[in-house]
Amino acid sequence: MESHASVLGKKALSIVPRPSNPFKVLPNELILELADVLDPADRASFAYTDRRAYHCIGGAFKFASATDRLEFLTRLDRDGFLPFDILCHECSMFHPPRSYSHWDEVEGQRACIRHGDSDVIRQGYLDSPFLPYHVFFDIVAAVCRSFRLKTDNYPVDCLADRQVYKAEGVKISSRTSARICEGRVILKTENVLLLQPVPDLLLNVKMLNEILYEKWWLTGVCGHVSWDMIWPYILNPEEEPDLKIYDRVLSKDTSTLPVLDGWDLCNCISRDGMTCWTDNDINPWFIEWHSDELWGCEKCSTDFKISVVRRPPDHPRANAIVFTSWKDLGKGVSLSDEHWREHMDTLDVRDYDEEDHRMTWASYAAQLFEGIEYLGTRVTYVPDLDEVLEELDEVGDD
Repeated sequence: MESHASVLGKKALSIVPRPSNPFKVLPNELILELADVLDPADRASFAYTDRRAYHCIGGAFKFASATDRLEFLTRLDRDGFLPFDILCHECSMFHPPRSYSHWDEVEGQRACIRHGDSDVIRQGYLDSPFLPYHVFFDIVAAVCRSFRLKTDNYPVDCLADRQVYKAEGVKISSRTSARICEGRVILKTENVLLLQPVPDLLLNVKMLNEILYEKWWLTGVCGHVSWDMIWPYILNPEEEPDLKIYDRVLSKDTSTLPVLDGWDLCNCISRDGMTCWTDNDINPWFIEWHSDELWGCEKCSTDFKISVVRRPPDHPRANAIVFTSWKDLGKGVSLSDEHWREHMDTLDVRDYDEEDHRMTWASYAAQLFEGIEYLGTRVTYVPDLDEVLEELDEVGDD
């Protein structure tokens, strides 16, 4: 029990009055004068953050332009307004992202779609044939916004996918994954081509070509180049590459490389039954130039690489040919983001603008995703295929 002296010695704590809202004591005329000197976005923020201000000016102000309205909506976006939606700059409103690249009856009425007749759809900015079918702007924007708001509404795994295609003597694994690096989505796609060895391996290569013709998206690197443009002799030993692709599309100095000759290159893989697919002793020139190098498209932020993964000598299957690409898709804030738009359109090689260059330097998208500095220069990317090859081995042969 406290002593009487200690109790008497205590001082009563003074009660600090709760500060009152200063706007309550201001006349309506002064609040309106304050609102008049604010720009439209600040005026709207003022109205929606104070009840008294809203009653004074909330019903009176209107946005003079779509730019002012979008500026205010952008503030709401940053503050986490409607966290399950995305801010659509075309519609100037928040709406739920589409779950699929197509749209339903309700979504079709949006200004950004107009049942397929909107400007952004006709210009091809909402989705692209050069991205995996499940990757389109709405889902990229939702994943990025969920990351910025630190919610789990749309995790980055929404952009992941895995598919297996097979035919007689041929198996293909296609896997897509994504990471957010520096606030931007980096998309990685890895296609693993596996043939069953037979005395005439060209028969299986022919079947592989048929699958790739049917699943044409598997051959695309980006909208400006495809795997069969750079390395046509892997799929057809009689075809030579188009030198203009090397000189005008790839962000690589080809002047120091050997003179390209389709037959010389295809000999290293086609002699004695396409040795690129089966032999352990693959031509070192092919490995050094083609399999160790990380390439980049000069026109969009896409890095890519071909790899030859050797199977164990006692393994009954051929080596695996691996096509890997990394793309920087941007921050998903607006369709005007050049990181996004550079992946939308394809350009004929003859029509390239020499001043038109990618938004990031070569190898940077791959370096960000893999978390490996100097990847593509001092460090070689080697695909980890243990899980993929095990999955393909378990898939029955036709």
